[in-house]
Amino acid sequence: MEELQKLVLRYPELSPCLSEVKKGAELLLSCFRKSRKLLLCGNGGSCADCEHIAGELVKQFSRSRPLPAELEKKLGPALAKELHGGLPALSLPSMIGFHTAFNNDDNPEYAFAQQVVAFGQEGDVLMGISTSGNSTNVIRAAETARAMGLKVLSLTGREGGLWPHLQMLPYKLLLPKSPGFRNSIFPSTIACVRSWKTLSFPKNRVGLIRPDPSSVTRPA
Repeated sequence: MEELQKLVLRYPELSPCLSEVKKGAELLLSCFRKSRKLLLCGNGGSCADCEHIAGELVKQFSRSRPLPAELEKKLGPALAKELHGGLPALSLPSMIGFHTAFNNDDNPEYAFAQQVVAFGQEGDVLMGISTSGNSTNVIRAAETARAMGLKVLSLTGREGGLWPHLQMLPYKLLLPKSPGFRNSIFPSTIACVRSWKTLSFPKNRVGLIRPDPSSVTRPA
């Protein structure tokens, strides 16, 4: 993964995280190849990171992302020329209407968990971002996701807070301690995004993400 090597050259302080970043990128690539989606959650600055990461996946980023030929044919030339390939990613904290309603009527600690119940499917990935590793609403979402068969990827500061002690979370990206965390999460996640897109949307159509036949539900 060339982008990950570039990451370490630009940010040497992230070199201890290289293997973790690579595992995270491979986890997401596997998810997308199986036609599953990424859910993201976090608070404050981590909320903004969720929106940024999702945005870079849903739309094209640093290179052209052609539509699959079959979809292009269905859309027709007028639509196809204005659209491009996308990866399914959803920023959970961006649903302001839901959060104001849930936080008013229910326990806010479980808001992200409720969204996982609504949107999550077995084989999806939940990315939880928490500088301290102690954000209870993110942890509740992770517990719910794990119970439902989702993979959980945690991004947190080097000390990790409660996250490293949760045996249910095999995928952990421990970045430099806050405040360096906020400066590290952008380049590390963007490197992941570029890696996913490079592998998923090459310059020609060969190798575009195709659904895993075993993951496609067919009519009885």
